[in-house]
Amino acid sequence: MLACRIGKLLNSLNSRPRIKQLLCLYLPPKNKPMKIFIALLLSTFPLFIFSQTITIAEARAKADGASVTVEGIALNGSELGVIRYIQDATGAVAVYDIGLQDSKRGDKILVTGTLKTWNNLLELSPVSSFEVKSSDNPLPAAVNKSIQEVFKEQYEGQLITLSGVTFVNQGTFSGN
Repeated sequence: MLACRIGKLLNSLNSRPRIKQLLCLYLPPKNKPMKIFIALLLSTFPLFIFSQTITIAEARAKADGASVTVEGIALNGSELGVIRYIQDATGAVAVYDIGLQDSKRGDKILVTGTLKTWNNLLELSPVSSFEVKSSDNPLPAAVNKSIQEVFKEQYEGQLITLSGVTFVNQGTFSGN
């Protein structure tokens, strides 16, 4: 019976080969009770395996202190330090954690962390777990907005293009 349940569990993880590989490492010996196996499994696997992934918009609607799991494309790399802005089809959020310092623009990142507001910026910090699911993904298309629309909370951290902007003076502009 135990072998049957473990077999079904492993088959259900075919879409997550890394998790399946880790699970195989922790299969209980034949003479150990299942309770020990479950305790070991829960204590060693990252939290996001057992968390429901929600959209970034759903996460942004939750209160500070909520633990959420979201997935998005990194909009920046190390040029902003350890902070990463990730975006999905519903919005964007800042993720602040030194563990993400090697992630790059275009990485698809699954992250679990705690929502908090710092200097009026909603971010995930601390991060309890993250996984770079894939790299070199195209960045989401920038949202075209007017200068009056862009300062709404829903666009915080997103790629945007400003329309209807004119410059009164000429000059040299630099930056990212």
